[in-house]
Amino acid sequence: LSICILIHLVYIILTGLTLGLMSLDETNLAILAVAGSEKQRACASRILPIRKNKHMLLTALVLTNTVVNETLPVVLNGIFGEGYIAVIASTLLLVIFSEIIPQAICTRHGLAVGALFAIPVRALMMLWYILAWPISKCLDLMLGEHESPIYRVQGKYIKLNELIRMHDSSLANAGSLSHRTATIIQGTLSLQTKTTGDLAIPLDNVFMLSHDTLLSKDVMLKIFESGYSRIPVYETQAASTGDSDIKALQNNLAMINPEDAVSLSDITLEPVLHVPTSYSATDLLAALRKSSGTAETWSCY
Repeated sequence: LSICILIHLVYIILTGLTLGLMSLDETNLAILAVAGSEKQRACASRILPIRKNKHMLLTALVLTNTVVNETLPVVLNGIFGEGYIAVIASTLLLVIFSEIIPQAICTRHGLAVGALFAIPVRALMMLWYILAWPISKCLDLMLGEHESPIYRVQGKYIKLNELIRMHDSSLANAGSLSHRTATIIQGTLSLQTKTTGDLAIPLDNVFMLSHDTLLSKDVMLKIFESGYSRIPVYETQAASTGDSDIKALQNNLAMINPEDAVSLSDITLEPVLHVPTSYSATDLLAALRKSSGTAETWSCY
């Protein structure tokens, strides 16, 4: 009876470990190993080495589980004798205590259980190495090597923007990010797939001024009411159709008296960064930052 109990306990542990360890992905483990609580960091660090070779781990656990599964009925036959009693007893033990309960526990506490048995699992992988290695390599060839799920802005994986949205505190699931923070992060991530052509406003819709415009009271009022911090200034009308000879007026005219009728050509204007429409938004931000404040306005061609 003691042997039967021991074999049954081993089977319970193996069943739970198979589900618990295989349900943990490397990306989540890597995150927990760095940014988790002290206990989570310790557990994740112990599991990561054995979890990296998914098929090797799976093969070792399944082979061990198969041996134990085949041994249990043989032992029960010696206790209950041959016949339906041994079959019923074996089925009840396997289904209730060896399948449902351990899987329920390890699904919820897979990290802690996996870390607890990390060393025995590593020993099993070494024990079955001669059989498990070729089987795992065949699985790699047939199914491909396991890739950790990487959250991307676009692609076949879960979109990172959607992951951020799910943590928005304004939604029904009440995530940990404020709505404003989530919106800012989503907007920043979207820049990765956008170009200057996507962001640029058509020149026909841009509020612009000619370089010979006099800063009268009406013009200054119009500038202030526009609400823009930078206003493009072109030297000729042709420039408004795409000529590169465009500069920017900073909306800071407090020191200018409208009665002096100062022309825009007499004011120091900011340079404008000119980039192609295919320029990526992230490269544009880097270029503006590299300009060290000499250019804060851009146009594309």
